[in-house]
Amino acid sequence: MYKWPKHKKLFRGGRKKSARHLWTTLALLTALSAYQFYEHGKITWPQTVVAEIEDYSEQLIREWNRPDHEAPIPPTGQSLTGKVFKVTDGDTFTLLTAEWYEYIIRLHGIDAPERDQPHGIEASRALTRSLDDRKVTVMIEDIDDYGRLVGQVDLEGNNINLAMVKGGHAWWYKQYAKSNHALAEAEADARAADIGLWADINPVPPWIWRRGH
Repeated sequence: MYKWPKHKKLFRGGRKKSARHLWTTLALLTALSAYQFYEHGKITWPQTVVAEIEDYSEQLIREWNRPDHEAPIPPTGQSLTGKVFKVTDGDTFTLLTAEWYEYIIRLHGIDAPERDQPHGIEASRALTRSLDDRKVTVMIEDIDDYGRLVGQVDLEGNNINLAMVKGGHAWWYKQYAKSNHALAEAEADARAADIGLWADINPVPPWIWRRGH
């Protein structure tokens, strides 16, 4: 009987192992597809995989183009334009400018629930739906103790700070925007309509929540 040379045995064994891995992967993906279709009526894992690949590709591009010096700090009163590529929570996101500088932006005059408190995840999702991968302009009002740029965010003529309060996703931050009557009215309207975080009987403001957490 003919005997395979050792290197051919290894090749044949590796080919069989690769085939087993392929069939195992296909079986798992088939099971996942069946489960998602049964639970949700549609198969979503391919979109998730594509999104992860796109995010990773964008990250590599940012790293490749990142300047070798720190981003210059713009003065207050100056506007900054760029694309939103990461939303941290309901009032904070990261902006990428055309020069590949990254800035952490804090929305001025509002305070959204923290991610670990009631309505925190919903607030973060609301800001993500509004801004993620969109081009915005930020009017710089201040720089906070964490080095974040605090400002008014404009998206195609829409004031996002105001929109977050109108939607019941954030409080009017009186301590830092006492004279902002538009935010005060927006909060009062959201309270009266019991929308967003105001659907809870007694929502805890994030500045109080942070003290105990």
